[in-house]
Amino acid sequence: MDLGLQGKRALVTGSSAGIGAAIAEALAAEGVSVVVHGRDPDRTKAVAELISKRGGHAEVAVGDLTTEAGSAATVAAVVETMGGIDILVNNVGAPVGGKKADWFENSVQDWADSFAVNTLAAVRMIHAFVPAMVASGWGRSIQISSRNAISPHANLCTYGAAKAAVKGSE
Repeated sequence: MDLGLQGKRALVTGSSAGIGAAIAEALAAEGVSVVVHGRDPDRTKAVAELISKRGGHAEVAVGDLTTEAGSAATVAAVVETMGGIDILVNNVGAPVGGKKADWFENSVQDWADSFAVNTLAAVRMIHAFVPAMVASGWGRSIQISSRNAISPHANLCTYGAAKAAVKGSE
C-alpha cells in the first residue's frame, strides 16, 4: 500500500514493543524515517534494528515521558537525529503499575500517575512538535487511545479515565 508518506519523519512514542512497534514498522515500510521511542534502551534499540534490517530507516529516543527531563531527552534525541518530525504518533500508555484496581483500590497518586503516562505524555509531545508542523504547513498528530476510553472496565478506572481525556481532545 502507498500512503504517500515516502520521505516523511515520524516519532512513535511507546514503540519499543506491542502496538507501538507495529506502528513504527508499518510506517517504515511506507518509506517513513521513524524514531522508535521507549524507556528501556535495549528493547528500543532492538525494534530500531529490526526496522533497519527490513530496509527501513529508524533512530532511537529513550526517555520517560511522564517526566519533564525524560520528555526533554526524547525531544532532544528526535531533533538531533531527524531535525524534527512530520508525524507524531502518541502511543505510550498503560495501566498504572500494570495493575487492575477499582475506585477504592486506587490512591490519588495512582490517578496522577495514570494521567502522567496516558494523557500528559501526549500533551508534552504535542507541545514540543506540533507548532513546527503547523509552521511548515504539513503534519499529522495521531493519538492512540483505548476501548477503555469509551467502554471502561471497572477494574481499569484510572486508565480508562486517562485515555478518555486523550480521546476527548481529538
